[in-house]
Order: sequence, then C-alpha cells, then structure tokens
Amino acid sequence: MGEFDSIQKWPMYPKYTFTLLDQRDQFTDRKDINVIFEPQIITRPSADRQLGKGARRFVLQEDIRDSSYCKDDVVFLKFEVALKQAPSGFFKV
Repeated sequence: MGEFDSIQKWPMYPKYTFTLLDQRDQFTDRKDINVIFEPQIITRPSADRQLGKGARRFVLQEDIRDSSYCKDDVVFLKFEVALKQAPSGFFKV
C-alpha cells in the first residue's frame, strides 16, 4: 500500500505503453519498438506486496545487445501511463 493510495480514485483502468527507443543516428531510419498493455482493472492495494503488472515479453535482451537499440551499453525506455474511463456497464468493485 502506498502513501497516496487514499487520494486515488479506485478502481483504475490504465493503459501502459512501453517503448524501446532506437538510437540510430539518422532519425528517419529509427524503428522504435512499442508494446501496449491494458489490464482490465486495478483495484486498490490491500497488502504490502502486490502482483506485478506489465509486458513480460516486451523484448529479449539478446535481441537488442548488438543492435541500434543499445548504444555505448545504454538503452532508453519510455513508459507512458494513461487512465481510461470505466467501461460502460462495467460493475463497480
């Protein structure tokens, strides 16, 4: 449970976007890798530990090690979160 859980609106309906940024010098040649993960619902935490949420198979480390996604042993990840409205007719928790 977090310090600010009491001021959040629960349940949440998030949309997560993970982006692995391509670091090619030519901007027009870049091909970022995007994965969108949309869990149906996230309820208010009720214990100190919660199950993880995310894109477990986003990209394999071996696939990016010697590629334009890893430059000078550095990778850049962009993570976006958008909160959606509850689906119409969806029950309240």
